[in-house]
Amino acid sequence: MKKLVLIPFFFLCMKGNAQSIYTEILSKTVLIDGLEVPKQDFPIQMTWKEAKTVCDSLGNGWRLPNLEELNILYRNQQSIGGFAKCPDCYYWSNRIIKKDETIGWFKDFDKGYIIFQPRNNPKKRVRIVRNWILE
Repeated sequence: MKKLVLIPFFFLCMKGNAQSIYTEILSKTVLIDGLEVPKQDFPIQMTWKEAKTVCDSLGNGWRLPNLEELNILYRNQQSIGGFAKCPDCYYWSNRIIKKDETIGWFKDFDKGYIIFQPRNNPKKRVRIVRNWILE
């Protein structure tokens, strides 16, 4: 019985920990071309669906970037900072193929290519954005 009580508690702690990691990432941002961008990637690579779920849970306008926004991030990666330096460093976009919603688009931040592939595999890096509006 004690084990059954501890399992839900463990998952609640994990969820709280993950949320605090994302809150920390979102506390350090830069403004580029009307976008607010965190200075760090998410700590783990994710499927498209996982990344979308996290964005939805963060709220406040945070989302996966569209392809043009990914190009802005790519061109400004030095001034933004925190991008992975590796061959095949792929970042998800919010774009899907309308005829086949299992296919998602992503950008290779090493070579600059835009590529599409099934959204569920393999996992990619995630850098989110939101529109920045002067209030």
